[in-house]
Amino acid sequence: MIHTIKRNLTELNKSIYTLFLLNLFDLTSTVYGLEKGYIEEANPIMNYFYTINVSLFILIKIFIVLTCLYIFHYNYEKVNWVKKAIWIPISAYIGVTFLHFYIFYMLITNNI
Repeated sequence: MIHTIKRNLTELNKSIYTLFLLNLFDLTSTVYGLEKGYIEEANPIMNYFYTINVSLFILIKIFIVLTCLYIFHYNYEKVNWVKKAIWIPISAYIGVTFLHFYIFYMLITNNI
C-alpha cells in the first residue's frame, strides 16, 4: 500500500515537473515570439491580457498552470480521473512545444 502511494506520488511529481517545464518553455517562447512579431497569440482571452500588459499576461499564465498543478497534486490520490486528466494539459503543451520548435526552425532557416 505505501509502496503504491509512493509510486503514484513519484508519477505525479514527474507529471507536475513535466507540465511546469512545458508551460515555462511555452511562456518564454510565446513572449519572445510576440515581442519580436513572429507569432500571434492564438487564445483570444490571453491575447487580450497581452495587449493590456505583458507582465499581466505572464502572471495570469503562471497562475492558471499553478492552479492546475495544485488541483492535480491535492486530488491525485482522492479522485481517480485526475490520474488521467493530467495528461490533457501535458498533451496540449507537447503539441504547442512542437509548434514553437517548428516556428523556430522556420526562422533559423529563413523560411518565414
